[in-house]
Amino acid sequence: MSSAAAAPPRSMEGTLTIVAPELGKIGNPPLALVGRGRVNTYSWDAPPHGKLHGRGLKLACGPASNAATFILEIDSMAIRFKDKDPDLQLMMMDAQGGQQKSAEGQNVNLHATLERPEWKQPWILALDGTIGPGNTSNPKCKDLCLGIDPDGDGQIIMVPRNDEARCLIFGGTLMEKVANRSTKIAAAFPPKLPNSDSTILLIKSPPMPWLGRGQKAIVKSGDLVSYEMKGKHKGLHGVFGKLVLGKATDAAEWFVEGPPENMIFRLQEDRRVVLDYAYGTHTSSVGQAVNTHGTLERKEWAAKSIFSPDGTIGPQNHLNKEASSLCLGYHREKDGSTVIKLIKRTDVKHRLVFGSKIDVEEYVNVAMEERRLQEAAREKLRNDAAARCTPELKRRLMEDGFAKIEGGIPMSVVLEARKEINREIGLSSTTTDSFKAKTFASHPAITNLFKASMAPHIASLLMGGSPEFYRRQASGGQLALRFPGDMCDKDKAECSVSKFNGVRKGWHIDGCASDFIPGLTDHYGTIHNFSMLVGCLLSDVPASMSGELCCYPGSHTKLAEYMKAPGMLDKLKAEGHKALPTGEKTDELFDRPVFHGTGKAGTLFIANYMTAHFIAPNTAPDIRYAVYFRIKNPRFQAGKQSDGSRPEAMLEPWSDWEGLEMSQESPASETKQPEAPALHSLSHEELLGNHAMDRHLLSADYSYTQALKRDE
Repeated sequence: MSSAAAAPPRSMEGTLTIVAPELGKIGNPPLALVGRGRVNTYSWDAPPHGKLHGRGLKLACGPASNAATFILEIDSMAIRFKDKDPDLQLMMMDAQGGQQKSAEGQNVNLHATLERPEWKQPWILALDGTIGPGNTSNPKCKDLCLGIDPDGDGQIIMVPRNDEARCLIFGGTLMEKVANRSTKIAAAFPPKLPNSDSTILLIKSPPMPWLGRGQKAIVKSGDLVSYEMKGKHKGLHGVFGKLVLGKATDAAEWFVEGPPENMIFRLQEDRRVVLDYAYGTHTSSVGQAVNTHGTLERKEWAAKSIFSPDGTIGPQNHLNKEASSLCLGYHREKDGSTVIKLIKRTDVKHRLVFGSKIDVEEYVNVAMEERRLQEAAREKLRNDAAARCTPELKRRLMEDGFAKIEGGIPMSVVLEARKEINREIGLSSTTTDSFKAKTFASHPAITNLFKASMAPHIASLLMGGSPEFYRRQASGGQLALRFPGDMCDKDKAECSVSKFNGVRKGWHIDGCASDFIPGLTDHYGTIHNFSMLVGCLLSDVPASMSGELCCYPGSHTKLAEYMKAPGMLDKLKAEGHKALPTGEKTDELFDRPVFHGTGKAGTLFIANYMTAHFIAPNTAPDIRYAVYFRIKNPRFQAGKQSDGSRPEAMLEPWSDWEGLEMSQESPASETKQPEAPALHSLSHEELLGNHAMDRHLLSADYSYTQALKRDE
């Protein structure tokens, strides 16, 4: 395939003849738009721009033999008067006083502001032959079009579209070219879904096989986030949503506003939010990120896009000369996700070509069946999760601090995740060190271990909130591989009793400060706690000492009591993991044998945040594959402190778990629990805080390995 392709033409030229109405008092047909009289020159004061100079020419109806030639600029939708004189060529069709003031009777002529050639007015050349003002901020514009007073001197004016006696219907070579282009766009433009005003942006090319089988589309990644702006826009409120490329069955749905040459893609679930070019189309250049955004107090800031007959979409801004050469393309991130960025239209390898009516019709037939199967699978997960959350499981969970749920992840999901991890290993140019709990991956194959398993349903049943509340938190999974020889005797895949004792006494709970990564994990004074740790086993671990997750049964209650001692929680905040009663204090505090998390691929492990855990040495011949997620329940979110922590949940490990309240033998605490927040209430700053915590947790179960290395 060629690496370059011709960019679509950015202008068209031709005449504008008048088809209707009959204008016998003005002249004999055929008639057309003409420039009449002499070119006028003039100047005026226009603070803060200073003294400006203009040229103008009357626009009127006249004999077709004198028809003017006009140039339609695709990017700006301005209509320029063509003349041999370069100065006259600056003149454009102009609604006197500006389209923001357009109303019935407004004169329309030809005008140019010589010092400001970028001052252009957009016009809509409709398929019904009318030409109307394209200013979307003036609600009157949509009901107006070019017209004429049949009893006048041929002056072009604004008239209501429904005024058949005065509304001009145009033909001519320019309208023919517009009609041909519109036909091509209509054939290529993504249609509405059946019985809906929604459109999906289906990808026709490139195929992007790394995203799996089937058709691809633009999809929304995670929840929309509301936040308050800072800096020069302080006081305004924004809504942001990340876009990625993924399976067509997960496609985002859009409401398309405006014509293809000057349209807004509004997110159907919240039409205040639009397809957005980071920092505005006036700054568009190669590499600019494309996501969704809306400024609630500034609806007029909605980004405009243009759809070309070749099936590409790009930013629309005639003030930015580079914008017309750009379109949406794909970019593969290191974390496995495929995001959208602007590229040159000539970059055939990376540019996105969107599906037409035929493509979408084929997709709909397949997608409906896929969605039916997906819903059936989700219903099965819901039912299976409910069947697993028995009183016995809840009792063991409260007593031990953790639970094992076999078959909690469909095997098809497990295999896709393992394939993606192995692919990343193959692409890695570094050591395997980054795969030992030091990488968070947001690839759908990884996040589906949580989203497409029993995990969100079990979390909902045990902690309250909806499954979707927890799915939205699974933006990335911690890859945690353990290779043969990890945590074992030096240069061996064997582990002595004394070595294992050292490992097990180096247990931890996540989110405690350390010196492991300066500037990242050394957040002394803060504890990054959460509600539930979710472990996803991706490989069979038939025997202990195979790199499996290990937990101390009952340690959650022992640690909670330990932390209730005066000043102990403050000491943990100040000193971090050094304040934990590890080492020789371990056996003084924990009196039950270590649990070894063996099991088959597809097993889920869930644990309370306060459960002491560690990773066993791997003396097995195989790699142990696992991925971890950390989630917070609604009460945690509602009652957390400004730094994102909730110390109360450390002192009373089950206080936020609504689903366990009826299982407790003792009366529920009389302390009023905080109410759950709205599902979309996380602020921009809170999301950044969560991201920082995720980065810290990369080292959560790896610090003891580093200690062992220092000792060797």
